[in-house]
Amino acid sequence: MTTLKEHQTAMSTDMPELKTEAIGPELSALKMKLRDAVNCSLTTCQTDEERAAVVATIVEFFCAIGLDDSDYVEVLSNCGGMDVDTDDAIDSLIEEYEAE
Repeated sequence: MTTLKEHQTAMSTDMPELKTEAIGPELSALKMKLRDAVNCSLTTCQTDEERAAVVATIVEFFCAIGLDDSDYVEVLSNCGGMDVDTDDAIDSLIEEYEAE
């Protein structure tokens, strides 16, 4: 499996910079929408394989959006898993983004 750093590097070299600076209420609204999307996506997972696919998709979308890693840590920290496996997946993502 590709690490978060490897994926971010590949994304940044393959695509032109599209990052726009969201400020104030716009950034807060985006973070709430991302939190809800992460929660809803992971809630549907029944197996480890499904969860791994959703986590990979979350990383893809986060890389495409282009916010700072600290913003993603905040988003993920506000997510609540419905079970231990989902919480572990969220915790794993947080650890990866904090390590960057």
